[in-house]
Amino acid sequence: MKQRILFLRTHNSCRSRMAEALANHFPGNHCQAFFAGTEAAWGNPPANRALAELGIYTSLQRSKTISELADQDFENPSQLICSDEAVVPEFRRVRGEIKKGIIDYFGGTQ
Repeated sequence: MKQRILFLRTHNSCRSRMAEALANHFPGNHCQAFFAGTEAAWGNPPANRALAELGIYTSLQRSKTISELADQDFENPSQLICSDEAVVPEFRRVRGEIKKGIIDYFGGTQ
């Protein structure tokens, strides 16, 4: 029997959507993953491109609210690796790249 897991976020447009796609793709037939949020949201195009690079296409995914899945059972409804703290270093890296590009182009000091 497949383990049913739920990735839950607020807007579910990026991280939970990616987690569902990856969990349904890589473990083979071992789990059935879902993503939902407190609000439905459109997909994130850069996230979709990053998944497409792995041969995972998300055009059939539909953003769901938690109320749509309230009557279903899940083995482990959790945020798993989708905490805000886990992505802060990546946001800092991107922030640094943008800052450097602006300073290099317009001048200024670090």
